[in-house]
Amino acid sequence: IGSFLGYEDYANWNEAAGAYTFMAILAIIYIATMIFYKKLPKNVDTDYAVVALTFAMIFVSFTFVNPAAMRVVQYFSVFIMILIPRFFQLFDTRSRFLAVCACHAVLILSLILKMPEYTFVFSQV
Repeated sequence: IGSFLGYEDYANWNEAAGAYTFMAILAIIYIATMIFYKKLPKNVDTDYAVVALTFAMIFVSFTFVNPAAMRVVQYFSVFIMILIPRFFQLFDTRSRFLAVCACHAVLILSLILKMPEYTFVFSQV
């Protein structure tokens, strides 16, 4: 029944695997959060996002032992979507526009450099 549900890959994990890039991005966001915590807008969502980010930082180290732990990290790192826009509120209007453009440029550049080939699951033959 495990092969029917698709869980057989969890037993065959790569020992050298790890989430190096994701951990670096998460660490940068965590460090920035701790530096600018007092300046972030104070509300319940921000506090929950900071706590969830702390849990994600703790759990991301488990991905170096077993990459299947990334599922647990993703449960907590989804709160980054709440936290990142709060950082842009720290800038004035002109600086905010430049910061958003810089973030978009970095994301587009990383996409161009990686050049992934996207295919649908059913078209992979």
